[in-house]
Amino acid sequence: MELDAEVSNVLYDRVEGWAAGLYLAALSLHDTTDAGGAVRDFAGDDRDVVDYLSGEVLARQSDERVSFLLGTAVLGRFTAALCDAVLQRSDSARVIDDLERLNLFLVPLDRRREWYRYHHLFAEMLRAELARRQPGSECKLHRRAAAWHERHGTLPEAVEHAFAGGDRRRAAELVAQNARLLYNSGLQATIERWLGSFSEEEAAEYAPLAIIMAWAGGLLGNKHRSLRYIKLVEGTRFDGALPLGERSLESAIAILRAAHGWDGVSKMRSDGETGYRLERPGGLPDTRAAIFFAASLVLSGRAADAIGPLEEAAAFGGADANGAMFALGLLGLIALDEGRLEDAEARLSESRALIDECGLDAYVLAGPTHAGLGWLSVVLGDLGEARASLERVVAVMPRAASWPWLGIYLRVLAGRVAVATGELALGGSLLGEARRELSRYPDAGILPRLLANEERAYEEARGGRGVLLEPLTAAEQRVLELLPTHLTLEEIGRSLYVSRNTVKGHLRAIYRKLDVGSRAAAVERARTLGLGRPQSRRA
Repeated sequence: MELDAEVSNVLYDRVEGWAAGLYLAALSLHDTTDAGGAVRDFAGDDRDVVDYLSGEVLARQSDERVSFLLGTAVLGRFTAALCDAVLQRSDSARVIDDLERLNLFLVPLDRRREWYRYHHLFAEMLRAELARRQPGSECKLHRRAAAWHERHGTLPEAVEHAFAGGDRRRAAELVAQNARLLYNSGLQATIERWLGSFSEEEAAEYAPLAIIMAWAGGLLGNKHRSLRYIKLVEGTRFDGALPLGERSLESAIAILRAAHGWDGVSKMRSDGETGYRLERPGGLPDTRAAIFFAASLVLSGRAADAIGPLEEAAAFGGADANGAMFALGLLGLIALDEGRLEDAEARLSESRALIDECGLDAYVLAGPTHAGLGWLSVVLGDLGEARASLERVVAVMPRAASWPWLGIYLRVLAGRVAVATGELALGGSLLGEARRELSRYPDAGILPRLLANEERAYEEARGGRGVLLEPLTAAEQRVLELLPTHLTLEEIGRSLYVSRNTVKGHLRAIYRKLDVGSRAAAVERARTLGLGRPQSRRA
């Protein structure tokens, strides 16, 4: 039979160069391709493959060898020690040598010939035979494999085998207790897949799992999902080890809430203080307790009080690089605001070194460091480096979607750098985004003042007079010109030939665009910006 080149290549990859397998695939071509000629899955449970491998390969092996092959078929990869643990024997090394000598579909995975796997089709056939000959034995084998991998620190495989063995509670414990290590190993998508397989009932029965699921929801920007898992365990008792090393469930929940700050800066500070207080007895607090409490203090206008907790978190260094990096970044920003340039440069450089050493460039908590380095470069006159730092802080912003305070803060800081480096379009966009986010964020501490300062700088850079992120319409401008008078809204309406309700609508828009809350404040803000031609006449 002559095969199309594309089909032949796909089948060749699937059978891993096994000549007999390619021949069997060709014989089964009508089963392995669809109506359009695309190759369907060609698997180890295909009738021709099963017949060949069972009749021509497996049937010719000794009972001992068959037992070994079937028992190790559940292993994606294996070494002699793992096989010994799973099969409860002590001679697996000898059997593996025999299999390799016989060229029995064994694929070495390293040059030392320590780790192996079976040819994919052969492994699939073996698993099908195991299920047929020893139904139910897979769970026992998977659980032994999970225990071995756990002992040897290969956690992802331990979790996968625990799931495959039906030991969901152990899988939950492994994921929850090792979440930080797994996350920092770049397995975010894998962790999310694992967590997505658990039910709310399972989370409610095991508080550490609920805490990790709440963190995952928050990091993905799903506030409601995160709160749902917090409420599952809020007010309950749990005396075992918590996933991120917290001292108590109350502390874990407080830190989680403080990190995201969903309900505003005051509540963030209250939660942060609770977590910090509960974590502190006996030594340094958890870095997350320290940095999020400190962040709430900075946002409350109490930067001096934030220095102590930040120094504690920074002392962890590489032992908790993510938290230490964030702490150093905030310390650098505080020093910049106070004009201590040497201290700022030292802190930000130390944070940058941690970022480079640990590969944290794209982490959201690197944002303050990127922004601080950008502003420091502006102050030192290196606009090229400032723009490079600006690109880095902009790149991490999408990851702040679940942290409203941090998203606003980073946009304000980045907007400042953008305006200072002449990137006015980007600066206007960033500050406009910050203004929109701020309108949805209650109790924002000093963020409105910080934003107003940068908006003024932006307006001055654009030429000063009459420039707003969202300009007033002609109708709003006419209403603004009459605000310094003693005319009532109804009288302003008659003067402009519009209704009182229309004037009220324009007034609401003016307040929003000028970021004020009263008529007098609108007049003062307009005078500062040079907007309008205020009337001096009295009614």
